[in-house]
Amino acid sequence: MKKQGARLILFLAMILTARPGSANRTDIVVLSNGDRLTGDIKIMERGKLKFKTDATDNIYLKWDDITRLSSNKTLQVELQSGARYTGRLLPQEEDLVLRLTTEREEVIVFFEEVVYIVPIETVRRERIEGKIRAGYNFTQASGVTQLNYGLDTTYRTTLNIFNLKLDGNLSDTENDEKSARSNGSFRYIVLRPGRWLLGLGGFYERNDELGLENRVSVGGGGGRDLIQTNHTALAVTGALLVSREETIDTVGKDNTLESSFNLDYDWFRYDNPELDFSVDLQVVPSLSDFGRVRANLNVDLDWEIVNDLYINLNFYDAYDSQASGEDTVKNDYGIVTSIVWKL
Repeated sequence: MKKQGARLILFLAMILTARPGSANRTDIVVLSNGDRLTGDIKIMERGKLKFKTDATDNIYLKWDDITRLSSNKTLQVELQSGARYTGRLLPQEEDLVLRLTTEREEVIVFFEEVVYIVPIETVRRERIEGKIRAGYNFTQASGVTQLNYGLDTTYRTTLNIFNLKLDGNLSDTENDEKSARSNGSFRYIVLRPGRWLLGLGGFYERNDELGLENRVSVGGGGGRDLIQTNHTALAVTGALLVSREETIDTVGKDNTLESSFNLDYDWFRYDNPELDFSVDLQVVPSLSDFGRVRANLNVDLDWEIVNDLYINLNFYDAYDSQASGEDTVKNDYGIVTSIVWKL
């Protein structure tokens, strides 16, 4: 009985002192300087591998500094060509080559082709990323106060992307002249072979300067990722939209049919300080009101201050060839600065 009691105490002590999860950390990274790390692959995107070890917790490794990578987990691997594979990374003696085994085949790919790696269990549990932006400006000479805000969050699965985006600003003066601009969108995107995209979306707009009380649009379409590397992304999409809008000089709401053409460009640098430059252009010709064209342009530059905290410089321009109201303009544009926290 005493021996059994001693064995039970020893067994419980081993459980309590064991480091949780260390037995499952069998992913191996070999760096160009010869260092070898054992841990967990969290995600590889934008030219960086997020890797967790018992000694360092989460660390970020430049993809260019890695020569070998192996894992017994089931991973999703995406290439620049848009090809996606699900399988395990077998040990490989040759540098800068991934040996990927799937249920049907064994695939050899070069490191330079890889743009995205994530464990399937991570995709199923949580793959939420995004950023929150906020800024405040006050000029005593003119008595102008401005508050700007923004939210951009994405949830990604193996074949789908859900994106929610909000941005806008509120302006006020000593003469109580208030102005508001706000935009919101929700997109559901289906990833297709060959970097093709299909999607549905809903959009909301308000712009006092253009005489727009509110506009709600829903629609669907498709497009393609033209460029997809570890430094650059370029996508073009098109859609048909049904819009319902209310302006300052109309009674009731108007329903219109519109087409939409979008260009999304992103360039990012992961060297210190990290930089992220993006351009989002939307051109919307009306199909119900021939000759009317709307456009929205957003240019963002994020400059990292400390880990996950950035300074943001944003230029926006909203255009409507038939803006409503006598005192309104066709263009509303501005430059704002904010602090950004990336999730």
